[in-house]
Amino acid sequence: MTEWWTYRLHSFLMFSPRTYWRTVENYNAETWPAHAIAVLGAVSVMLLTHRRQAPRVLALLLAVAWLWVAWAFLWQRYSPIFLGGPWLAAAFAMQGIALLYVAIFGPRPAEEGMVMRSSLATVLVYFGLMVVPVATALVTPARVHLFGTMPDPTALTTLGVIVAGALPASRRARRWLAVVPVLALLAGGLTWWALLE
Repeated sequence: MTEWWTYRLHSFLMFSPRTYWRTVENYNAETWPAHAIAVLGAVSVMLLTHRRQAPRVLALLLAVAWLWVAWAFLWQRYSPIFLGGPWLAAAFAMQGIALLYVAIFGPRPAEEGMVMRSSLATVLVYFGLMVVPVATALVTPARVHLFGTMPDPTALTTLGVIVAGALPASRRARRWLAVVPVLALLAGGLTWWALLE
């Protein structure tokens, strides 16, 4: 009988690192044209977050990214190898719907909220849009994690946009919108830690 203190984080993974990376590689291969659209979306998010322009379009872009990741990766590919996959897919779908609601019905943000106003927001947005994709592509391009195609860069970028105050939402609404990205990043961080142990 194994004692509880001998367990490590990777002991709780329901898949091997090889299975996970193979899943990512197959997903990237099968959805390849979507990556070009994701890159255009990432550039648009970066520009709209920095400028005082189109907060509703920004919210709409984020909503589409969350809904796509929920369905195409978490539901279709991740759920078959991880029991928590359907719950993650549901959380991402709810976040996408919430962002869609904000895009349509949210109030116009205060002008000072429409500029990248903190170093934290800048770090989060650039990590999500550039650092994570480049770091994963350097390992192998087949495993690239892009905003709008994979959970972690999508959550990072969205959290940065929320911190920047660039969405058409009240301060209270932005706090609620930050809950799922933060939880998604915690889950993603634990998964990465387990994979790399």
